[in-house]
Amino acid sequence: ETPTPSLYEERRKKKVSENYSQSPAVGKLPIELEQLTVSDEIFDGFICYAKEDRSFALEILTRLEAPPYCRKICIDFRDYVPGNCRLDQTAKIIEHRCKHLVAILSPNFTNSSNAGFQVRIALNLSPDFDQRRVIPILYENCDIPEILKPIYHLNYGDSSEHPYFWKKLAVALGYSEPYRLRGSPRGSPHTDKKYKQIVEKKESPATKKKSRGGLFNIIKKDSRK
Repeated sequence: ETPTPSLYEERRKKKVSENYSQSPAVGKLPIELEQLTVSDEIFDGFICYAKEDRSFALEILTRLEAPPYCRKICIDFRDYVPGNCRLDQTAKIIEHRCKHLVAILSPNFTNSSNAGFQVRIALNLSPDFDQRRVIPILYENCDIPEILKPIYHLNYGDSSEHPYFWKKLAVALGYSEPYRLRGSPRGSPHTDKKYKQIVEKKESPATKKKSRGGLFNIIKKDSRK
């Protein structure tokens, strides 16, 4: 019997308390030793998309893996090791190898049973939305699935949001900037100016003299003993 997303989900619910690494079948490796992807590493994000939207999935992959973001992204056609059951492999990768799932929403997505299956797997792992497990992107206008409506999404087509789009997506996947720039744009008086004042204070002649004088006095006192 060929598994389908709905059939797989029914089986998964029956085995919700089971762990892949416990009581493995003969010849089956524990989940941490299974070769699920080519590099077999932990990824920051898994790209969930309909095949018609592959070009945008590739753009996400290219931009987020390049500097300055340097995120590790998993995408099926590049990273999957062949020979496994596709649905089972996808579920294991989402659960055990990926921290987040990026869902590309479009009319094509709503008609894709595989994409919906991947999202449900990720949501089952974080039912209270407390881990930012699923990050929806509205790529083309469509009816957002009910299960994703409670989650704040990025809007790729919104011109007012576009200047911040890639940075916000990268941050959602774990990227962080240097401390002095966090929370404010470059050049803000609350970041660069404050940082400059701290550096100038540390490097000022008065500070150096005071520091050197304090050390000199300690040495002088020790020599008198």
